[in-house]
Amino acid sequence: MNKLITLVTFLIPLVSWAQNLVPNSSFEYNTNCPGGGGQISFAEPWYSARGTVDYYDSCSIGDYNVPDGQGGGG
Repeated sequence: MNKLITLVTFLIPLVSWAQNLVPNSSFEYNTNCPGGGGQISFAEPWYSARGTVDYYDSCSIGDYNVPDGQGGGG
């Protein structure tokens, strides 16, 4: 019985697979460059359920650029 449990324990990872449950996890799809706060909707398919979520991107000019934006970096 112990050999069977050991065999199954090692075979399950070989036949299973993972999936990405976070679409666009690296924000590479954007519909527009952010120019102000609360524009997370520009990073499709992300949205803000409540409050303001700021979206920083290298295509932005000004405070929402990375790494020199107001929220961090440079």
